[in-house]
Amino acid sequence: MDIEKEFVTDYLKEKLGNINFNSNKQLGFALQQQGYKVKRKESTGNYMLDAGKLQELYNRQGGAVLGQLLYHRSVEKMINTYVWKIYTLLRKAEDGCYYLRGYSFLHWGTATGRMSSNNPNMQNMPRDPFLLVNFFLDHLKNKLKVNLKVKLTDDVAKLIKEQYPHLIPEMEKYQVDLRKIFIAREGYSFIDADFSQIELRVAAHLSGDPKMIEFYSHENADFHKATADGINAILKKNMITRQHGKTINFFSQYGGYYKTLAKDLRITESQALQIDKAYSSLFIRRTKWIAEVHQSGRKEKFVYTMLGRRRNMHTKGINESPEGYDT
Repeated sequence: MDIEKEFVTDYLKEKLGNINFNSNKQLGFALQQQGYKVKRKESTGNYMLDAGKLQELYNRQGGAVLGQLLYHRSVEKMINTYVWKIYTLLRKAEDGCYYLRGYSFLHWGTATGRMSSNNPNMQNMPRDPFLLVNFFLDHLKNKLKVNLKVKLTDDVAKLIKEQYPHLIPEMEKYQVDLRKIFIAREGYSFIDADFSQIELRVAAHLSGDPKMIEFYSHENADFHKATADGINAILKKNMITRQHGKTINFFSQYGGYYKTLAKDLRITESQALQIDKAYSSLFIRRTKWIAEVHQSGRKEKFVYTMLGRRRNMHTKGINESPEGYDT
């Protein structure tokens, strides 16, 4: 992965100069020299080049330089957050096994009581293998004489699986699967268990929303697809896919703002607002229940969980956010 990072860094330096790519000041100036319209903060005049703003810029103007820059950041995150973090914490024990020194499993590490971990966060370990895109495309072009016309921001792995399945064995040679470094000792196994859409099921139960309950009453119900179909029916357009439905469900569940939804789905803010309103209309009892809980929380300064646990709300937690959604 270090070599892949160097490959991308050399390309970017050739295009943007020998700058510090972690410096928004240097990077913003270099991008402007290339004709990119980089936004600045009104208060400070500093360039706005965090991951979200960089993605917005790419969506507006495109270009190989921005594509490589986004990819450079994803490679850097993989190296710094996972690869080197894990490597520096590995220690060999007397039983011959390697363990992560300093790793913590937290029984009460979150405000909601949900179990978590840190150093590193094992629950945030990438599920899908990371494809070294440049090396893979170079291998296809120079060794197999296959020239794929793709952008680095495309899901190249998905493209290969769907359109070029015969290239999957070649692609797997250039994938880094971090989960494979965790091996259970002899006689033991790792178990991966999760609730199915637990937040949405709890919301259906607490709110008593008839449409949500109806969706879940069917055997092998696909709630995300049902949501997508319901929104399409309200909008009288076939614009929402099942994957969109999944994004919208969890976006709404956690009080997302329609402008954020527009970025996530790569649609206009006007379309996102239409979808947000359609979702509220589809699950109207749930929408009213959320408003009732917000109103009660602001008034009483606390709320109760389903099992009667009282959760005191700080002033900051119950004020309305600038976007108009309760935090």
